[in-house]
Amino acid sequence: MVGYYLFVFSAFLLLLAVFFHDTSILTVVYLLIGVFIISRWWRDRILAGLEFHRRLDRRAMLGETVRIRLEVINRSWLPIPWIRIHESLPVELAVPNFHRQAVGLAPRGRTVCEYTLQGHKRGYYRIGPLYVQSGDLFGMEESRQRQAPSDNLTIYPKIVPIRRLPLPSFSPMGALRFHQPLYEDPSRVVGKRDYQSGDSLRRIDWKASAVAGKLQVRQFEPAISVEVSIFLNLSAQDYEPRSRIDAAELAIVTAASLAFYVGGKHQPVGLETNGMDLLEPEQARHSIPVRRGNAQLMLLLEKLARLQLTDGTAFAELLREREPALSWGTTLLVITGMPEAALFDELLRARQSGLPSIVFLTAPVLRFESFENRAHSLGIPLYEIRSEHDLERMFL
Repeated sequence: MVGYYLFVFSAFLLLLAVFFHDTSILTVVYLLIGVFIISRWWRDRILAGLEFHRRLDRRAMLGETVRIRLEVINRSWLPIPWIRIHESLPVELAVPNFHRQAVGLAPRGRTVCEYTLQGHKRGYYRIGPLYVQSGDLFGMEESRQRQAPSDNLTIYPKIVPIRRLPLPSFSPMGALRFHQPLYEDPSRVVGKRDYQSGDSLRRIDWKASAVAGKLQVRQFEPAISVEVSIFLNLSAQDYEPRSRIDAAELAIVTAASLAFYVGGKHQPVGLETNGMDLLEPEQARHSIPVRRGNAQLMLLLEKLARLQLTDGTAFAELLREREPALSWGTTLLVITGMPEAALFDELLRARQSGLPSIVFLTAPVLRFESFENRAHSLGIPLYEIRSEHDLERMFL
């Protein structure tokens, strides 16, 4: 707009110079036109010579502070009188310590801006884009804007510490200690005792027997083998509308805490869910095969960070589809809102196929005792979790 008025003013001065035959007015006209051309040329090269770098940790635990460092570099030999920097931030994480900043840059110079975000809420967030505005050298033209790319930040769900979880298993051998001496792991010797009639000769410790002067047999630690698949229901219709958001969030916290507990015991764990992944919104269901290791646990937590409620696949249908892919003896940790008859039917079928299960209800349920009695008749443990505190103290 300023350029238009400058053109009109220059044309007016040119007419005056011709009318009065005054070369000094022509000099002013030439000067204005030269300033305008130089300022336009300068402005176009200011933004073209800028380079941006954003550095941050792209993963954080809930409640952590995420520090972000922005570096703006002037790669040209031209000074930049001013640039205005504005970062687009998610409202769930933004804190009021970063705002629009205007800075100048020397030729080949750079400036650094730092700010922090608070991981108040689980999720998958976009940081940016970064908008940079600048104008011409003399302030004669409106500022132009350049956009820098975005980055992604994943805030993991909260993990509630679980000290003990009674995991049922049909497998006779394994790696987790068990409170009932149903089976013993021959790789775990916990002591010796005197020989008793009926003891296997393979259990005799001949060296200890020679020292003691009587037969000694090895005692082994009872253990179970645990492969766990977490089935997480995020179908909106299975959560009561008034508490849907909080109950679904509690379900995700429960899934993350159970995964962390099982993974912390160096046992294989997987995830099956009908929730919506923000990275794959068109996919109706998501499956992470049962595996062990820290990388597997991080993969589960990242998936849980991105999940949202959906109106997609029915939960009982998800169970029916995924059960055949699981190994015999895999324990199902089922997390849902309101239990349905179809759910218990599928869990009974799974149990008959060698897949024991535990059910966790994270939504308020009327007549909970009736559901608990039915689950008990089917040999399925059922727990009602109304808060994170319930989850923590339930398995002390």
